[in-house]
Amino acid sequence: MENSHKSAKLALRLFSVACTVGVFASCVFGFFDVEESKNLNVSNIIISLYAAVFGVIMLMTELKYQRLVSAVPLFQRYEGRGFLHFFIGMLIVGTSTFGLVIGIITALNGLLNIGLFYKYRDIYDDL
Repeated sequence: MENSHKSAKLALRLFSVACTVGVFASCVFGFFDVEESKNLNVSNIIISLYAAVFGVIMLMTELKYQRLVSAVPLFQRYEGRGFLHFFIGMLIVGTSTFGLVIGIITALNGLLNIGLFYKYRDIYDDL
């Protein structure tokens, strides 16, 4: 039974890392919006910069970068990382069509992290 919990936590962490890679790809599409390349959209560039910075933070928390995780206690639990994923997912929804898809997937990943934390608090409490 313990192995199934470890494999579920690993799958959730790998899905979170995949969402982070998608956020970085969405940032690239936000900078160079292929759908409307005729005019410069400053808000997409600013949102993409924020998403890139928070994407680095997301990746560092999922890869257990201890200096960041110990400095921000909220990132020590799935609940805090779930809120971060939800925030970033909602942030990139408006940048491009690709950002819409990745943003929804990332936000759902955040909600999954939060939901699993509250349902299985004793199992998913630690990193």
